[in-house]
Amino acid sequence: MSFNYTYRELFSIHMYHDYFLNLGIDPFFRMDKQKREKQLSQFNWSSYLDIQPTIETEKELKNQRMKIFKDHTSFKILVSVESTFPDRPVVGISPDLKLDFMVRVTDDYFAEYTTVKVSPERIFWLTNSEWRQFPLIPLFPPPFPPDPESEEETNPAIVDDAYMLRKRGTRIFKKHYKISPEDAIIGIISIQMKVSDSLYSVTRDHVYTDPENETRQLTEQLITGNQFYMWFENSKYTWGYRRKGDNNLYKTDQDLPLVKNGDITVNPDALDPEFPSGYIVRGMKLPNPQVGSLEEWEDTNNEKKIYSIIYI
Repeated sequence: MSFNYTYRELFSIHMYHDYFLNLGIDPFFRMDKQKREKQLSQFNWSSYLDIQPTIETEKELKNQRMKIFKDHTSFKILVSVESTFPDRPVVGISPDLKLDFMVRVTDDYFAEYTTVKVSPERIFWLTNSEWRQFPLIPLFPPPFPPDPESEEETNPAIVDDAYMLRKRGTRIFKKHYKISPEDAIIGIISIQMKVSDSLYSVTRDHVYTDPENETRQLTEQLITGNQFYMWFENSKYTWGYRRKGDNNLYKTDQDLPLVKNGDITVNPDALDPEFPSGYIVRGMKLPNPQVGSLEEWEDTNNEKKIYSIIYI
């Protein structure tokens, strides 16, 4: 005998990265709806990250009739629900149930184009537990993406150093989750079903009368479909232009971001030092750097600095 289950979103984590979504110097979050949709159509967070449940969470997902679903912009947990009552899970959910997921990098250049510096020795921790000082920020308010007609200034929450565990905290967490110290995870996402602040909960209380005893009230957990997001900023570097046979480094006057899409215009006359005559044709568009082009050079103070290098 076969069974057909109806699944509904328990919660989702939306994944974004400025390196992939910005268009040149134009930030994704400030684009109109049409441009955002075009950028998102070319985006897939799995190109730089992988998220997997812990062994304990994998068991809980099976027991609770939950499953993982991934699309190009989000990581979702779906739960089997009653067809006649889509807010009610087929298997009752404890408000104390906690689901934990390990985050790993799948792109060798992730650290190069990402502002926050993660490593196996210092990982980030995102959680909706209210006692955590820096909870995983839900997409409410405002909904994402913001209404392009809205005049209200809105900005995404960025995963930065505030979410990073110290080395000792990282060791404690890896021991708690039975993760090898050498395991190259960069973060842990921990979602509890119900917390004191309903804004962060993924289930809510539903009080009803016990059908076997009308004088007794019972409480069950119904799902909310809450949404969270994890957003990374792209790194900025001083750009340096080089030419074969020339030992000079022709630098931009400011740090500029690494982006996968679009071009950032650089004025050749604003480089330090200026290009010698004949290096470029007037009106020529200077190329932008690619990932994998970082080099260490001494600056004017004889201190070593990392530059994005472009050979012309």
